Amino acid sequence: MTKLFTILFIILGLFYSGPCNAETSLHISFHQNSEITDNVIYLGDIAEIIPKGEAATRLGRLEVTLAPRPGNSKNLFTKPIISRLINHTSAPVDISDNTPEQISISRQGTIITGDQLKSLLAAFLQDHLRELPPAQVRIISFKPPKDFILPTGKLRVEILPSQGDIITSSSFNYIFSINGSTVKNLSVPTKLEAVGQVAVAATTIRKGDLIRPEQITTSTHNLARLRGPLPDLGTLIGMRAKKTISRGRVIETRWVETPPLINKGRPVKIMAVKGAIFLSTLGVALSDGRMGEMIRVENLKTNKLLFCRVTSSNTVRVEF
Repeated sequence: MTKLFTILFIILGLFYSGPCNAETSLHISFHQNSEITDNVIYLGDIAEIIPKGEAATRLGRLEVTLAPRPGNSKNLFTKPIISRLINHTSAPVDISDNTPEQISISRQGTIITGDQLKSLLAAFLQDHLRELPPAQVRIISFKPPKDFILPTGKLRVEILPSQGDIITSSSFNYIFSINGSTVKNLSVPTKLEAVGQVAVAATTIRKGDLIRPEQITTSTHNLARLRGPLPDLGTLIGMRAKKTISRGRVIETRWVETPPLINKGRPVKIMAVKGAIFLSTLGVALSDGRMGEMIRVENLKTNKLLFCRVTSSNTVRVEF
């Protein structure tokens, strides 16, 4: 009989061990110091919550307050935090006896220096060499702001010149993105030097002249101080001067133009093509026209005005 009671006692012990808690108590131990990276301070950043599990994870995502700026720190009193978390959760919590009165919070950041900004610009210029004229390009003046701190994360920097032309830009804009979101935008005053060969007038070139090889030569200049210089002599030959260019002057793009294929008052052949239908007649150009340009033409048979596209030095086409 004694042996039977002993067996029953062991069996009952396996299924009953006193009063049963409906929910496990969470033990919370606050840190004295914490380092964070996010914009928000969560309970899990400043305290250890055990046992690990769904309830601990959910409580760890409780927002405490906003984080300090990257690279800065702040102190938090634990008493209001404890009051808030008790009101936030229905689960029983056990606060450690060694809870500090205050918690020191520091936020990590990425320091950006003036030297780094200059190195980024140098890399940008190197990447855009194909867009620059053939010249020796260097940074001669660079005025960055004081060092600053960005949030941690995947950093991406986009650089844009203040003007469409990189060489003549007086500043460059930096756009900083962290994890795909823009966090800072700044402009840095900059001066570039681009020393290279450019076309200059070997003799005085009169307005309306078609430029000949003997009228041009090359000279070394800082391209950043010029407006649209032409480094390639070959592109100038046969161009027409829009103004008189004195001997020794750098020839700028805006001072020359492609001469028209058809001049005003010149007789032209007017062609009209639609499907298998082909018609032609004679006309007179009422304005100058370059290849592909639309000009007005008078039909000599009907005296009607037509808009035609220039297709050669003596032919225009009516477009339907």
